[in-house]
Amino acid sequence: MSESKLPNYPETPIPHIYTISGMGMNEQLFRRLKLPYPVIHLPWMEPLKGETLRAYSERLGKDVPTDKPVILIGLSFGGVVALEMAEWLNPEKVVLISTIKVRKERPLFFRIMEYIPLYLFQNKKIQDATIGLWGPFFGINTKADIRRVKGFFCDLSPNYYRWAIRQMVNLRRSKWKAKVLHIHGTRDKVFPAKYIEEAQFIEEAGHAMIIREHTHITQLIQQFLN
Repeated sequence: MSESKLPNYPETPIPHIYTISGMGMNEQLFRRLKLPYPVIHLPWMEPLKGETLRAYSERLGKDVPTDKPVILIGLSFGGVVALEMAEWLNPEKVVLISTIKVRKERPLFFRIMEYIPLYLFQNKKIQDATIGLWGPFFGINTKADIRRVKGFFCDLSPNYYRWAIRQMVNLRRSKWKAKVLHIHGTRDKVFPAKYIEEAQFIEEAGHAMIIREHTHITQLIQQFLN
């Protein structure tokens, strides 16, 4: 009599989440999100001379496995990079927060800067010194917000910031192929909601909503991933 055996079912690998933060910022922006899978942050690198967004995304994601389930979460400029990475990485899902997906979602001042490149005068020292002036535009309204946000910045050169802004100003993408959840605030002054299509909107939330609306954002992400 032959011995009966249980079927040999393959183990399903656990997805890993890779996060990409806002322009020039670190992983601390994601620390309040309660995510269901292991999280690996992809820190910003200095761009190479003449580097394209695609080439940069490939360099940033060189250690992301292509043979295992991957989920990308991108915030602001990190969302632009995450969606570019999705073109060659083929992740299971992509979560975008406070960002734009395609060219037509760019705000008016980005369209103007395509012809008048004011970003060429970008200087981090001036940026840090004037945060009290430009902060409210990003939803950074209190002294506590300013102190918190200053701890989020990485040590990157003015060249990085000029390059990053140029990628958003000159964004050419008109479509995407990944399965995407776009979470956006209705009061986002950086990327106004009136230009954004196919998104899950959080009422009265601004561009920095990941600081105050982390609970709501977590709920939306968990529903999407489940």
